[in-house]
Amino acid sequence: MITSSKSELTSTIALLLLLGVCVWLYYPGLSGPVLLDDASNIEQSFGAEVSGFANEESYRPGFWEYVSNNNAGPLGRPVSMATFYAEYWFCPPRSFVGKSINLALHCVVGLLLYMLVRRTLRMVGLDSSAAALFATAFWLLAPLHVSTVLYHVQRMAILAALFSLLFIHGWFSLRGAYIDRRSLRWPAIGTLLSGILAIGAKENAVVVLPLVLLFDWFFLGERGEPNLRQVRWRRTSKLALAILALLGVVACLLASEWIVRGYEVRQFTLGQRLLTESRILWSYAYEFFLPNIQTLGLSHDDYPLSRGLFDPISTLWAVTAMSLGALTLLAFWSRKVFRYIAFGVVFFFTAHALESSLLALELYFEHRNYFPSVGFAVSLGIIGAYLGSKYPQTSRSLMVAITIWLVVLAADLSSQSAIWGDRTAIVLTERAGHPESSRANIAMAVLTASAGDTVSAERFSKLAAKYSDSETDSDHIVRFIALSCLANKPVPAGWYPAQLTQKLGSSSGRTSLEKIVVAAETDRCPEFDFEELADFFSRAWRSPDFESGFDRNVMVAALRIERVLGRQEPVSRYEEILQQVLPD
Repeated sequence: MITSSKSELTSTIALLLLLGVCVWLYYPGLSGPVLLDDASNIEQSFGAEVSGFANEESYRPGFWEYVSNNNAGPLGRPVSMATFYAEYWFCPPRSFVGKSINLALHCVVGLLLYMLVRRTLRMVGLDSSAAALFATAFWLLAPLHVSTVLYHVQRMAILAALFSLLFIHGWFSLRGAYIDRRSLRWPAIGTLLSGILAIGAKENAVVVLPLVLLFDWFFLGERGEPNLRQVRWRRTSKLALAILALLGVVACLLASEWIVRGYEVRQFTLGQRLLTESRILWSYAYEFFLPNIQTLGLSHDDYPLSRGLFDPISTLWAVTAMSLGALTLLAFWSRKVFRYIAFGVVFFFTAHALESSLLALELYFEHRNYFPSVGFAVSLGIIGAYLGSKYPQTSRSLMVAITIWLVVLAADLSSQSAIWGDRTAIVLTERAGHPESSRANIAMAVLTASAGDTVSAERFSKLAAKYSDSETDSDHIVRFIALSCLANKPVPAGWYPAQLTQKLGSSSGRTSLEKIVVAAETDRCPEFDFEELADFFSRAWRSPDFESGFDRNVMVAALRIERVLGRQEPVSRYEEILQQVLPD
């Protein structure tokens, strides 16, 4: 008993030290900048300063107004939005605060993961605090998670993972209460509440329902002869898993039109996305175990599309690996060590079932791995404990090898955190790792324009247009105007084209347009000639292809700028046109 207590105390101290190391390694990144959709999802709702063109006046909406008006997902993600609201109500509107909260939540998720590995080890009769600690360390210090923890808005993914883990713990307690004939009330309430909060944080947390059943399928009854109630529970879990799979297929069939309609705004088809994701999933797994810190980040829009099973040929290898893996699982199910390895892979792929399959989302984002990689950590813990018990003479060598691996991961994490703490470092690193990324080149254009170098800004803007599948010439034109304004310089003489003949094709163009208008309305670019810009917009809509080239975004921007300039005749003309074309 005394030995056991000392062992638990040692494990607790080691876990606290691990969490401390995690905080220390992440700390340099907490001072990092606002990124991508941080602004649209969080800060702009309060009028906080999110860019050089933000509004000066602060606005604090009511709680329900803020929580219910988010369009990031079909349910609005009210749990995550509530935390953002609380953060901005009680703390200064600074990115440091938000990232610090993310890091604290990351540590809580790590603690829950440690407890989950311990509980899973007990299910298979292999209780090892050391194995659980190493598995948790591997997950906590994975450089792949930097783009989740230090990306303010991805608190949505962190909270979804946190409540999903609580749901799994609740399920374990519910199962234990059933098997031991104890009251099911409180375990059932806790499990249900955790599931609701997980889905309220981010809708893709619904995948926790089949994931929790995987634990029963793979591990229940491993230790000793299962009793009757264990057998019943396991049979019910298998039936529930089959029903969930059937419901998933039915849901996809019923929503097929909606799913296909989502691809109208994408430059790839449903089939191409599925083929590409087969490669991306293996890429995610590789980056979790053997990260390449030169290419980690947010600029994966350059990932090559699979246009067929043989284009590129790696698509065939990815699909073949998945098929062979499924067949091998069926063939070697009776072997424990294989089941332990297979669990992590099956968990990983199942957890990606929503974001990496049918939905018309952007192809590649690292934060999608935050919860799916939990499966890898659980497998690592079980395999480590299994090898340590079966081959005790190799335990010391195994621990040395794992420690070296963790030191390498920690060094990579430290490097990534330092980069993510500085906007310039992020932009330069992303551009170096992804020279053909439209997103990385836009960031470089903004960086150089901020330094007053409009020549370089235009060069990077052209590269962004070249590597984008959706941008039109109008996007590049509008973006360069915004970059000139950001540099507080007039557009070079003779640069404006005669007309805009194409609609804006990308979100980048629409964002640039909004920044130009806000700059005019807040007088942020005193050296910029807004009258010349207004004259250009006045010519732009007079294209011979007016009907096909009409862009409501450009017209409304022109109207707002004319109002700032106080030119009543153009204002009346734009209002009349907008009424004719868009009567609503």
